[in-house]
Order: sequence, then structure tokens, then C-alpha cells
Amino acid sequence: MTTVFTLADKVSEFKAKLELWERRMNRCIFDMLQTLAGILGDTEPEHSFSQLVHDHLSLILKEFEGYFPNTKDPRTGKEYIGDPFVNNSGESSMCARSTAGGFKTTSGDEFSL
Repeated sequence: MTTVFTLADKVSEFKAKLELWERRMNRCIFDMLQTLAGILGDTEPEHSFSQLVHDHLSLILKEFEGYFPNTKDPRTGKEYIGDPFVNNSGESSMCARSTAGGFKTTSGDEFSL
């Protein structure tokens, strides 16, 4: 099922992939672009070429950031929807204390064993 949360995950993963590709371009590693790596395998690419590809990836990332900014991430504060078992510290309003006959929660409910 496609939701805004799965789409937001895919967009953020793609943005992370672009950042990874940029770092690899700085080191002249082209293996993530297989066709280009095959063409350049026989020749030594010039630094200006890798800089051109790096700049292009930077512009793509900038455009994605314009359309999908991190500040308007729909997942922020709603992580429990994607994974209901996520427990961030300080979010739980319920605390259990052990009593002689079982457990007592902070809301006053008692559970016996």
C-alpha cells in the first residue's frame, strides 16, 4: 500500500543516494553509473569531467530539496504510524510499577498476575 509515509521514505532515500554519489564522484569512483564506468574504463577521466558530474548531482539534489524540503517532512512526529513499536524516550505517558499483587500504572489502573 502506498502512503505519504512510504513515498517520503523513498524520496529521502533517493536524496541520500545522491549525496553518496556526490562523495564518490569527488574520489573519481564511477561504479554507480555502470554505462559511464564502462566507457571511462579504458580512459582516464579528467578532473573537470568528474567535477561536471558532481555539479550536476548537486543541482539535482538542490532541486529535490526545493520540492521535498526536510523542514516539511510529513513523517516528523508520526514515526509510530510506520512502526507502532517505536518508543522514543520521553514520549511514553504510561509507566508501570510493580506492586505486591501485580502492576499499577501511573493512570491508576491495576493489573494482577
